[in-house]
This record gives sequence, C-alpha cells and structure tokens, in this order.
Amino acid sequence: MRIAACLSWYDEEPAALCRWVAGVASFADIVVAVDGAYYHYPDARGDSPEEQRYALYQACGEHGLDFQEVDREPGPNPAPWPSEVDKRATELAIAVSMVEPEDWLVRLDADEFAHSADPEALRWLLEATREVDVCTFELYGELPNPFRFPIRRILRALPGLTCEGAHYVAKAGQRYLAGHPEWHPIEQAQAIGPSLLEVEHRHQDRPPAREAGRRAYYKQLNELELERVGP
Repeated sequence: MRIAACLSWYDEEPAALCRWVAGVASFADIVVAVDGAYYHYPDARGDSPEEQRYALYQACGEHGLDFQEVDREPGPNPAPWPSEVDKRATELAIAVSMVEPEDWLVRLDADEFAHSADPEALRWLLEATREVDVCTFELYGELPNPFRFPIRRILRALPGLTCEGAHYVAKAGQRYLAGHPEWHPIEQAQAIGPSLLEVEHRHQDRPPAREAGRRAYYKQLNELELERVGP
C-alpha cells in the first residue's frame, strides 16, 4: 500500500512548505503538489516563486519522499487555474494515476499541518480498511475561535476520482466520498482518531498579504457564486 499526500498550494513561505512536508513524511510515500492561483485570486499567477518550489522539492528529497510537481500548463508564466474545482480535480487525477486503486490519498492545504503520534498504526489501519473508501481525520485550529471537527480528506485512489461542483466535493462516478451531508449522498466513512492523525489549520501564520489574498478570493467566491453549493 502507498499513501499519496496531495498539496494544493500557491505562494507560500519556504519554511511553511518544509514544515508541511515534515508533517506528512512519517506516513506518506509520495507528495503530489499542484501549484498556481485560481483565476479570481488577486493578481493571480499560474506558478509560485522559484525559491518556494525548490524548497518543496528539496524537503521531499530530504525526507525520502517521491515528488510530483504539477502546473496547469508547461513552460514559463502559466495561466492561473480557472477555478478551485479545476485545480483540485487535477490534483486528484494526477495522484490517482501515480498509485494503485487500493492505495490512499490524503488531501491537505499548505496551511494545514499533519501530526501523527503513531504513523505505523495509521498505515496499518488504512491497509486493513476494506469496507469503505473514505476516512476522516480531525481538523483543528485556534483562530478566530478554537474548533475541531472530522473532515473527509482521506480518499481511496479510485479510478475516475474527481472534484465537481464545489471544492470540498470528491466523487468517483456517482459515488460521493466527500461533500455536503445535506446536499450529497455521501458514503459511510471510517474515522481515524487523533492519536493516529490530526491536522492543525494555521492560516494565521501566513504573511499578511497572502492571508489578505485568501480572504479576498473567498469573498469573491461567495459574491459571484463561483461554486455550486446546492444539490
């Protein structure tokens, strides 16, 4: 069994990217990193500065992880991604192509840092999981108020796995592995306890300009109704 850690990222501090890789290195075999801003992100570019990309590549090498870098298009100055959904669909498709259908994908953003107190037990549990194709881990953070909740971001590498309609949706054919419980017929999930894997959301550590860009993008996402949020 192999585990692919999937990273959707753009314009992150090299130190944060190295920390991200260190978090997944205890349980993952490969990092699939999809670079570039979304079209409606302020001053959007299709790729991040070279020193950031190199930091990610170097960190994966230091931890012995296979590394697959993905841009929207080859060559210099690629265009931004049309949408977050397009970028995440590509992330899933590339990751699925690099592993086998019985393997697993773990989806994390660049401001989400994994902690596993027992990575061997985590891998054993995933390898033993046969009845379901999606698992949850607990996502937690402190700002603006403390929160902790389970989230469906561990996905079996099923053929045709994609993102459709909204950035939090994951589906294979007509099967919804992740989505809104009131709008999508999501499948049963296996819960992964925090002693095996929990993920800390730390968007407050980003530089102020980067965090402002994130907020501006999601403001537009809501105002322009860029994603389908209903059935």
